[in-house]
Amino acid sequence: MLLTEREIPAYLIVVKREKAILSEASKYVQSWLRRQPGVKEESLTDWLLDRISSQSPRFHYSAFSRHTEARETGADWEWWLLFPQHSYRLGVQAKKLNANADHYAVIAHVNRYGLQVEMLLENSRKADALPFYAFYSGIPSPTMCEVFDGGDEGVFVAGAHRIFDDFVRNGRRNVGSGDLLLRTTPLSCFFCCPLISLKEGDLLKFLSNYYPEALAEESLNPRNKPVGVYDRVPPFVLSFMTSEDTNVWEREFHQEVNDIKALAVADLRSGADERERND
Repeated sequence: MLLTEREIPAYLIVVKREKAILSEASKYVQSWLRRQPGVKEESLTDWLLDRISSQSPRFHYSAFSRHTEARETGADWEWWLLFPQHSYRLGVQAKKLNANADHYAVIAHVNRYGLQVEMLLENSRKADALPFYAFYSGIPSPTMCEVFDGGDEGVFVAGAHRIFDDFVRNGRRNVGSGDLLLRTTPLSCFFCCPLISLKEGDLLKFLSNYYPEALAEESLNPRNKPVGVYDRVPPFVLSFMTSEDTNVWEREFHQEVNDIKALAVADLRSGADERERND
């Protein structure tokens, strides 16, 4: 039975706009990669998160200058998704995909700290976060999403556990861009998927369907919740969304963000727009 507009949670009335913002930015990333295949991952990430945050009061983003150099987490940014029922903490590693290339070396990248994907998995577990990849691609390809036709978006999200199990754990193999994208959903799916409950306003069914390996991981900080799933938004995230000076905020919450290169927050709770206007 369809819900009437009065019965639909307030956040769902505006979620169509937020989904459109993500889709527009994702499409631009695809066109950018087609025009300039040599563009750097860092440039794509900074532009993507800054663009999204500039389009809606529900999105917040800042890159930090003083993350710890002695330790490598494997993540390029931390992404908080705030829904009415739960909040979700994601550690995201960005990777650019190239047409007709073997991406094994990209996924099995080794730096001075070790295998990058293992660092992402281990440090996400310690931080009580869900480890993910964001793949940037200019190549049309099918994904796990049954609705997306593989055409006009350029940012795709994959669970790091599955990428590790399928392409790294058992040793060297050829990894095409299509192989990776078949294990993703488009970025905009995180806001618009039918599996996101209309009545409850939550992401749990979506994650359980597409990324069960991530939720199966046990955190080092058990809270009687799956790893990365929170009942309450931490104070440092709430403060971040209202801070007018990120340098001051970073000094105050340096312990919480010491290992974070950048922080992004998407607030899909009811009243987010009104809270922003009143602050």
